[in-house]
Amino acid sequence: MRLVDRIRSGNRLINAVGEGLAEDILWQGYERVLVKVTPDGNVTYQLIDSNGYVITGSSGVFNP
Repeated sequence: MRLVDRIRSGNRLINAVGEGLAEDILWQGYERVLVKVTPDGNVTYQLIDSNGYVITGSSGVFNP
């Protein structure tokens, strides 16, 4: 199953952001990023691969 099809299943994305924005996200391209905020306010970003796993090492670093 393609990633787009998995995201569409169950309308999770549409329910979260609405149909118009969901279409833009699915077809315009985007990067999957895991964002973590610690209790002291530090924010870290890590890229997620097409299978939903965090990319480790320097290739997984994301700087907004």
